[in-house]
Amino acid sequence: MNKRKIDINNLPPDFRLVYYFHKKEYLGGAHGLGGNLNIILSAIKLNDFGPHLDQMIPLLRSSVIFLLRHLINGNFATSNGGTKVKLVHFCHGAPGIVPALAKFADMFP
Repeated sequence: MNKRKIDINNLPPDFRLVYYFHKKEYLGGAHGLGGNLNIILSAIKLNDFGPHLDQMIPLLRSSVIFLLRHLINGNFATSNGGTKVKLVHFCHGAPGIVPALAKFADMFP
């Protein structure tokens, strides 16, 4: 397995804590970037990252910025590259993404 070390001080502008499903990069709350953010933020709130928290914050921030770039007419695209809002339920749309964004804003104002 080829492991690449991530330089958290020099992240690419499109970096995100991604999740692929059916060959797509989904954004929603169950199987998508929003869900990943929710789980990680919950672990941080429980203090499960300890000394690694400082390394996680830039990764989370760049993922949230990436997510916010997919806001379309008050909702989120279902996947990266999507131009239409097809589904608005918890799994793919804003109902699953909003809790992660709210938690992030509360924890890192």
